[in-house]
Amino acid sequence: MALSGTPDQLSNLITNKRDGLFSRFLFMTFFAKPVWRCVTPDYETISTDEFFKAEGEEVLNNFDYLQMHPTDVRLTPKQWNKLNGHFGNELTQISAENDITLHSVVKRHGFMTFRIAMILTAQRKAEDKNPAKTVYCTDDDFLTALSIVECCIEHSYLLSTRTARICLRHHPCQSAQAGNRSYSAN
Repeated sequence: MALSGTPDQLSNLITNKRDGLFSRFLFMTFFAKPVWRCVTPDYETISTDEFFKAEGEEVLNNFDYLQMHPTDVRLTPKQWNKLNGHFGNELTQISAENDITLHSVVKRHGFMTFRIAMILTAQRKAEDKNPAKTVYCTDDDFLTALSIVECCIEHSYLLSTRTARICLRHHPCQSAQAGNRSYSAN
C-alpha cells in the first residue's frame, strides 16, 4: 500500500510514536520546488492506464508462477552478517539519542530489509522462470533492499521529530502525556 499526503495529514493516521504504528511504515519524504509542471497531454507515449494494465498482467503472471513453484528465499551468511551488523549499529547509535520510541523503528526496518530482499528474489525467480524451491538472494537484490530501507529509516527519523510536534498541535492530550515526559511544540 502506498499513501501520499502532507506531514500534517500524517497526524490523523499516526497520533503518537509509542503505540507501534509509526514503526510499521517505510516513509519517504521530499520537498518539491514550486515549479509548474506541464500538464499538456502527450499522445505519443503510452497512457498510465495502459502502462499499469501491462505491469499488472506481468505481476499476475509472476504470482501464478510462484504459486506453482513454492519458494524458500535465503540470505547468504555474509548477507545475514551485514544485515545484523548494520541494524545492530543503527540501534546502538539511536539508543545514544535517548529516544526509545525509535528502537522499534530500527528493529522493524531491519525486518523490512529482509522482506524486501525476499520480494526482489522471488520476483527475479519468477522473471527467470527458475523452478528451484530454495533460492538465495543475490548481492544486488540484498544491497537494493538495504539501500531502500536505509533511505526510509532516515526519513522516519526526520518525520519522528516533526510528527511529535504535529501530534502535540492536533492531539495535545495524547501526545503530551507519555509517562512523566512531555513534548514541546517548539
